[in-house]
Amino acid sequence: MNPIYAKTIAQIRSSNPHRTIMVEPGRWGNIDELKNLVLLADDNVIVSVHCYDPMQFTHQGSDWTGGEFAQTGIGFPGPPAKPVEVDTKLNLPPYSLQWIQQYNILPAYKNPSGPIAFTNKLKYAHDWSTYYGRPVHLGEFGAYTKAGQQSRANFYSAMRHAAEAQEIGWCIWDWNSNFHYWDEITGQPLPGMHEALFEK
Repeated sequence: MNPIYAKTIAQIRSSNPHRTIMVEPGRWGNIDELKNLVLLADDNVIVSVHCYDPMQFTHQGSDWTGGEFAQTGIGFPGPPAKPVEVDTKLNLPPYSLQWIQQYNILPAYKNPSGPIAFTNKLKYAHDWSTYYGRPVHLGEFGAYTKAGQQSRANFYSAMRHAAEAQEIGWCIWDWNSNFHYWDEITGQPLPGMHEALFEK
């Protein structure tokens, strides 16, 4: 994307010298890809990143991810009160099985289904922003509705607080599609969501 951004931003600037432009690093805005992002000098560009870690929680039961996150029953934060039993029919890859094993047994402070999954990444985004003098925005985070609603609210709260601790603005994905914030039936946010995102 680097050469594409260089040409595109130059083209935009020819007619919109003061427009704020948002760009993303590679691999769907992955924070780990910030190290490969190279932008021309421009003091009105915001870098937007995505963070869905831990994917085994946020994408559990999804049918568009190739099956590696097919196991459901994952809560946030871990460990669970009762260990999750792997559904052998899912034929999960070894790394998914290892992640579930760690989720079942590791204490909260180092459990993979907890804030440890994303706090260091957000700190890296903050440090990158400081070093390069470019604002960073968390443009997407969220959890699929196959996760339990209380766990989803716990996740949104933890992610939001972690981002704000690093002085990173944020947006969730999404309003009322697969990662519902809003319940169209009740005309209200899903339980715990408003509190997770807007209360201190």
